[in-house]
Amino acid sequence: MAKNPLGWRNIILFVCVPGLLFCAEKRESGGYASSYLRMPLSARSAGLGNAVGALADASEFFTENPAILGNLKERSVGSSVQFLSLDRSLHMVDITLPMPPTAGLALAWVHAGVANIEERNFANELTGTLQTSQDAFYLGFANQIIKNLTIGINAKIFLDQISEITATGFGLDLGAFYSPVDLFSLGFTIKDVNSKINWDTKEIYEFGTQRSDEFPTLYQVSGAFSYEDLLLVTATYRGSFDIFPTFHAGMEVRLSDNFAFRGGIDDKMPVVGFSTNYPVWGKILTRMDYAFLYGRYNEGISHAFSWIFIF
Repeated sequence: MAKNPLGWRNIILFVCVPGLLFCAEKRESGGYASSYLRMPLSARSAGLGNAVGALADASEFFTENPAILGNLKERSVGSSVQFLSLDRSLHMVDITLPMPPTAGLALAWVHAGVANIEERNFANELTGTLQTSQDAFYLGFANQIIKNLTIGINAKIFLDQISEITATGFGLDLGAFYSPVDLFSLGFTIKDVNSKINWDTKEIYEFGTQRSDEFPTLYQVSGAFSYEDLLLVTATYRGSFDIFPTFHAGMEVRLSDNFAFRGGIDDKMPVVGFSTNYPVWGKILTRMDYAFLYGRYNEGISHAFSWIFIF
């Protein structure tokens, strides 16, 4: 009898666990700190339902699982932007570098903001407009510890601003990536370990206070299956002791060497997208991604774009 390359344990986990996860309540709370970091940060991630923790073929996914940096083969520079409803914005700029033979390094800046917030006095008279900004700076590193298994870490610095008030914080992500065969991979991430943002308004307001907003820690399990670079199926489950669990899934079909179409479900929200890639000059390649997000809870549709250079 031929030996099963995947192993029966992996097949049982891959088939049975997603079925159980569908039974979990699929609703994610936005009332906790760092909600912008629980959104997809690139167009391809958005088009795959934000289920990219087990994919090592796109370096920008290290924000979902830092361990994939141990599988980098090429350098990349990328920029992503999302045009959101309700005067919101979300951007990311990232740089990834392989460190032979089995390590990788990444830097990223994520910016989120809300504009045109009405400022009113105690008489409910309009006195102006406000805007908020939230920034996260990533430093990621990963290395292969044994064959087919890499572990990684993201160190994150947070900076939140509203009017004249500024808050800072720090947090960590821990990840593991395992690919027993080329067509199947698994990812596990603990996101926002001891992450918090610290506010201090004592020096600004007469009755100012000090407080810390803790980020909910997420435990993320991901799986991905690919077939001859033609079909990709991926799924992610996010659990937490603080917020409700969510399930994410996506599928990508490569229609040609230069074009791929994708779609998925991001915690009950349908998403679709596509990408195109082509050579620029010499060994420099570029990839452009687009995703259409239908929105949830009547928030309106959104569009995501990414432009990545690989060299």
